[in-house]
This record gives sequence, structure tokens and C-alpha cells, in this order.
Amino acid sequence: MILLTGATGFIGRLVLRALTEKNIQVRCLVRKPVVSDNPNISYITGDVLDYSSLVKATEGVDTVYYFIHMMGKQKEQKKFDILDRTAITNMVEACRKNGVKRIIHLTWMSDPQEKLSHHLASRKEVEGIIISSGIDYTIFRASVIIGKGGGAFEILDTAVRNFPVIPI
Repeated sequence: MILLTGATGFIGRLVLRALTEKNIQVRCLVRKPVVSDNPNISYITGDVLDYSSLVKATEGVDTVYYFIHMMGKQKEQKKFDILDRTAITNMVEACRKNGVKRIIHLTWMSDPQEKLSHHLASRKEVEGIIISSGIDYTIFRASVIIGKGGGAFEILDTAVRNFPVIPI
């Protein structure tokens, strides 16, 4: 079984559709209860900041898709790195406890010499925690993912529709 975190996000929704089209059993970690009529999808309520909910969510799971990145509300922006670290540490410990075999994570491409912003340094730290967890992993590094329904697409679409000329 696969545990999909971030299933309600742009990428998570697409991954969920692709997995279920192949008749793969997927358990989705969500913060609010969801009901599915698809027999291949189950939902479990939990929070990556709550270790005990992750222990329950990872029971019987072989692979975790970790598509979580804390951005939070405006007032929480200064501490999202702490939340990111707590979330991935909780997930790694729950995965170890339940014998999860692989963590799949989506992150960003970077230049190793680049001075990282607070935001990107936090993402890099999450990747490092996964790599050093002792659990097999796959990390995808994407530069930009744009598609209908995603935030970047909506911003670009609005700009193209509203500005006669866009300097690049």
C-alpha cells in the first residue's frame, strides 16, 4: 500500500489519479475527513505534526509519497522551517516504526554553490533528513511544475490575459 501526503494539493491530486488508474491501493493522509467512492482510495485523518497520527497512517504501508512543505499562514512564515523539520522527523520515525520501505519526495533543483533563502534552506534540510534516514528513498528535483490548477499556472494565466506585453 502507498501512503500519499499532500493528496489534496496540485501535484498530489495528479499523482493520486495516476496511481488509482493503475488500480494501486492508496491511503491519503488528510487533515479533514474525506469519503471516497473509489475502492482503491482510502483516507485517514491526521497531521504530519502529530507523530501518533503518522504511526497509524503508515501501518501496512510500503511506500510514502511525501509531498508536504510547510508554508503556513502569514504569521507562521518565520517558523515554517521548524514545522518542516518536525513534520519530516515525525514521518521518518513513523516509517521506521512500521517498516516502510521507501519515501518518495518532490523537491527543487538547486546549485550547490547557491546561497539559499530561508525557504529553500528548509526544503534542503527536509531532503537531507530523508537521505540520512536509513530508509530507501527517491527524490525528484523539479525546476518548475506548471499545469492547470496549480498556483504558478494561475498566476501566469492571469498575467497573460491581463497584460498586452510581458517583458522577459
